[in-house]
Amino acid sequence: MYLGPTHVKRKGGSLVPRSQSVQKPKSKSKRNPHVNRLIVTAVPSHSARQVCESTTSWGPDVVSTSEGLFCDMTSGKKTLYPVCSGGVQNNCFDLPNKTLNLSDGLKAIKARHGSGVTTYTQTDFWGGAKE
Repeated sequence: MYLGPTHVKRKGGSLVPRSQSVQKPKSKSKRNPHVNRLIVTAVPSHSARQVCESTTSWGPDVVSTSEGLFCDMTSGKKTLYPVCSGGVQNNCFDLPNKTLNLSDGLKAIKARHGSGVTTYTQTDFWGGAKE
């Protein structure tokens, strides 16, 4: 007997309505749980540029001291900035203060889950990187 697309056969041969056989996938939260975490790495193979330019990377913000680059992973879109230095003081990441110096005078990374300043509650140092 043909029951059409309304029923499907389960293992064991029983027929059940399609609505009971297909489980809807759980929706993934688009909110990054690493919003308050910063990774600072001195390992040359850990590229902030590669992380920022990858279509599949996801996670905490990353500073590569060997490249002198900061990847803001949690701003809604990944954005690459230089680390502030003697010659670069605007549109750069101030590593000692863990803030983004923007040209409009803001010294903040806008929180991804509302307005305000992101405060890093966890900073991990990899490969001999120092604060």
